[in-house]
Amino acid sequence: MRSPVLTLCLVLVSASPLPAADRAAETAFDEGVQFLEAGRFDEASAAFDRCLVELPANDPERALVLFQLGLAHANAGRSAEAAEAFRRSIRIDPDVPASRLFLGHTLRLQGEPLEAAGEYLAALRLDPGSARAHDGLWQAYAEISERYGHDRELALRELFHIVRLVEIEPGYPKVFPAVRDELRYVQHVLKRLEAAGATPEQALRAYRQTAAFTGEPLETDGAPPGPLALPEDGILPSDKLAALAKSQTL
Repeated sequence: MRSPVLTLCLVLVSASPLPAADRAAETAFDEGVQFLEAGRFDEASAAFDRCLVELPANDPERALVLFQLGLAHANAGRSAEAAEAFRRSIRIDPDVPASRLFLGHTLRLQGEPLEAAGEYLAALRLDPGSARAHDGLWQAYAEISERYGHDRELALRELFHIVRLVEIEPGYPKVFPAVRDELRYVQHVLKRLEAAGATPEQALRAYRQTAAFTGEPLETDGAPPGPLALPEDGILPSDKLAALAKSQTL
C-alpha cells in the first residue's frame, strides 16, 4: 500500500478580476497572482495581505483573496497560516470545493487526519467527481486507521475512495501500481482470514501487519474469492468519526 504522503503543490484557481475593488486592491491582487506563478511565495502572501487591507470587510471577493493567500502560505511551508486563511475563506463562501480540498491537505500536513477527512467529504459533496478529494480522503482514512486502530468499516471506505479515484482517473494505477494490487490482494486476504474464523478487525490487522508493513504476503491457498462488497458511498458515519476523536481504540 502506498504510504500516505502529501505534497502541497502550487495550484492556482482561476483568479478573476475584483470588480468591486478599488484600484489599489486590484493591483495588489494581480501582483500576488504573478508572484504565486513565479514561485515567490513570501512576496505573494504580502501582496494578498495588502489586498485584504484595501478591500471592505464585507466584500465577498475577500474569499478568493484569502484562498490565494492560503496557497501562498502553504507553498511556503507555513501550514498553520495556510489553514487559517482557508478557514477564513470558507467562512465567507463555504461552497467552493477548492477551499475545502486545500484545507484538507493542510490539515493532513499538520497531522490532523480526522479533521481533514471532514473537509474532503465537504469537497466531495460540492464536487463528487473530484479525483483530488477522493485521493486525499482515502489517505486520510488510512492515516486515521494507523493512529486510532484498524477497523473494517474504515478500510472499506478507504477502498471505496481508491476505487472511485481509479474510475475517475484511470491512469492513477499506472502511477501508483500498488493501489491496483492493493485492491485485489486485500479482498483475497480479508475473505480468507474471515473464513478461517478471524473477526473482520483481526483480519484487517493481520493483513496490514504482514502485507503493508513487512511486505511479506500472508500464505493463502485456493482461488481468490469474489469481490469485496464496498459500501454505497465513502462517507464514514459521523458517530464513527466522533468515536475516533474521543478514543485511541475502535
